[in-house]
Amino acid sequence: MMYSIILQSILFLTLIYFVYQLFRNKATYNLVSKWIYEDNDLYEKYDYNFIMKPSKHNWYGLMYPTENKYK
Repeated sequence: MMYSIILQSILFLTLIYFVYQLFRNKATYNLVSKWIYEDNDLYEKYDYNFIMKPSKHNWYGLMYPTENKYK
């Protein structure tokens, strides 16, 4: 019984994480597409892979990308 609750909790948290990553991916795509369309120099400094790759600058893949964070 206890293992079932723990397993369900882990699966629920995993589902939440994957849904969040889908929204984060869409936001990153929109941001980078905007920079490309506007011929902004930020695209050369912060490309899609830099924003999405988990590292210290983006809280290991948890920071939601906004334009204010990449100026």
